[in-house]
Amino acid sequence: MEFRTGDKVKFLNQTGGGIISKIISPSMVKVAIEDGFEIPTMVSELLKLDSTEKSAKFFTEKTLVIQQAAEDSYDDSVEKITPLLNRAGYKKLPEGIYMAFVPHNQKWLITGLLDIFIVNNTDYQVLYSYFLTEDDGTYTGMDCDVIPDGCKVYLQTIDRNEITSWNKGLLQLLFHTEEPGKVLLPASTNFDIKESRFIKEDNYKDTSLIEGKALYFCILELLKQGSISGRYTETKRGSHETEVLGAVQYKEIPMIDKHRISPGIAEIDLHIDELVGDNAKLDTDQILKVQLDYFTRTLESAIANKYYKVIFIHGVGNGTLKSEVKFLLDAYEGLTYTQASQKNYGVGAIEVNILHR
Repeated sequence: MEFRTGDKVKFLNQTGGGIISKIISPSMVKVAIEDGFEIPTMVSELLKLDSTEKSAKFFTEKTLVIQQAAEDSYDDSVEKITPLLNRAGYKKLPEGIYMAFVPHNQKWLITGLLDIFIVNNTDYQVLYSYFLTEDDGTYTGMDCDVIPDGCKVYLQTIDRNEITSWNKGLLQLLFHTEEPGKVLLPASTNFDIKESRFIKEDNYKDTSLIEGKALYFCILELLKQGSISGRYTETKRGSHETEVLGAVQYKEIPMIDKHRISPGIAEIDLHIDELVGDNAKLDTDQILKVQLDYFTRTLESAIANKYYKVIFIHGVGNGTLKSEVKFLLDAYEGLTYTQASQKNYGVGAIEVNILHR
């Protein structure tokens, strides 16, 4: 049965009913009930009513007011897929896939409506399938589509009291490009964004990708995504078969172990002279990219290999590297950071403590 915004419906498995205020997906809608709440409901659990039926008594003029208010609170004019910006002078995020929560009210960031986007900050077309986690641990499919490279897709506009319905889920991703080279492996990533992050204004960042401040959550960083390379080998029959390479797990020394100073503790100097031998030809942006890439890779290696403390020496300088490092750290769950010992490092280092479950 097809439903539209404004349809009067009755719940099949419980008493009462309401009015459809939002179409979430072909299989799920939001029902505005008389108490003023909107309930996400599977369409299979609803019966559409005709206003002339006796069961229309469930609906009152008050319900119609609720419906109109719900419709007014959502912006159906938002284009689903739009290009990312490239604003000079704003923070650049590492290549990857992000979720972004953009407040409508840019003056009071922790109040009002939020627009939810999936951000494709890569050079790949991405086929995604988006699921939300239910209270019983099952998943409900919400959306699927293709995001062109360098674009974002609009998912939904939500109220603050709906955050707990949208902050946990699963994204499945496939990557495609017509350029020759490596093929990225598919990804399936759970996300669980703490509700407390939405009520701290400092967590909303201004980046080069989207106009205005937004809360970003990194789903996948491209640098860390595995890949498959292929080559053609001649068979006895003269045909060609593809030999899959690069999908073998190699046992190698973890990157973080090169910086280990004691069990579970590492120290990493991010000065460019320590990372690149001949750096005279690198400009300021290139130097910063090298430093941040190395920071991210070593931090991820430390997390994966159960280190509990990592000290990053960023130096003093103009404060740009320190600011960018802190910005990246804010996107991680399960760690804390503070200024490292002034006795040992002055004011030029950050100590990161990793909390393992």
